[in-house]
Amino acid sequence: MERHGSHDTPLGAEAALAAGWLRRLPGGTATLRLRGTLDAGDRRRVAVVGSRHPSQAQLAFAHAVVQELCAAGASVWSGGAIGIDAAVHRATLALGGHGVAVLPTGFEPPTPPVHAELFAQLAGRGAVLACAADGVAPMRARFLRRNAILVAAVDAVIVIAAGERSGSLHAAGRAVAAGVPLFAVPWGPDAANSAGCVALVRSGKARWLAGIPDLRAALQVDAARSGWQRYAPGTGAIVARNPAAQALLDELADAGEDGLALEDFCQAGRDRDTTAALLLDLHLAGDAVRDRWGRYHPRDARAAPLPPPT
Repeated sequence: MERHGSHDTPLGAEAALAAGWLRRLPGGTATLRLRGTLDAGDRRRVAVVGSRHPSQAQLAFAHAVVQELCAAGASVWSGGAIGIDAAVHRATLALGGHGVAVLPTGFEPPTPPVHAELFAQLAGRGAVLACAADGVAPMRARFLRRNAILVAAVDAVIVIAAGERSGSLHAAGRAVAAGVPLFAVPWGPDAANSAGCVALVRSGKARWLAGIPDLRAALQVDAARSGWQRYAPGTGAIVARNPAAQALLDELADAGEDGLALEDFCQAGRDRDTTAALLLDLHLAGDAVRDRWGRYHPRDARAAPLPPPT
């Protein structure tokens, strides 16, 4: 990752923002630093957050939501974590939209480290906001403060997927407390990472977001301005990875030297056959290696790969 330390900007220096959402930030702005450019215009700012272990359907819906937001000219914010957050940031970049990642720690090392290149790209075409000094540890309290800052900055929060103990529920709670419009996608009682979303809707804290028409109505987006397309698994070159394949790679990078087996991925509710096909694609493309015990590792991991299946 290219280091931009000499270009870090104390957020308080952004005079155009000082009269707006900076006043709502918890604990002041002393440790907030910026890389890139925050849009100070009339563009809507929308946070899209969710589980670290989303299903393929949840990733697909997140991509569709980002596509609609970008078409509407919104700035798309998220927390930089693996899973839904990373998929949101990558979709924003791929669609040429303006995106912002809010990090719980400093720029160096980034949290999580596997997203160093992603954050570099965001800083070049959008912005990355660090909520702490470089070198601090990613403790729970810092993630909670990151959520509060993220919510304070945006005009609406969308929770794509959240289990009963998801960190996204803390962000949702901050939105409720701050009066920021909150939307949640209730996938159904049997769906993975859905219990938290269902609870938000049932309690009346969040509005039901069941499809793109609901989003258009909520944000008063002209449907004619957008031609969003549903993500189709298995299409497109692996170089331009689909969100589901990229999520697998993110989880592999986060898993450490032990790697992950197919069963590990499927515990989050993924379809077994589809996941096996995606892992095979990644293996054949050289983006992931498979060891002699059938566990997968990132391409640069020290694993003992088997030859590609014939």
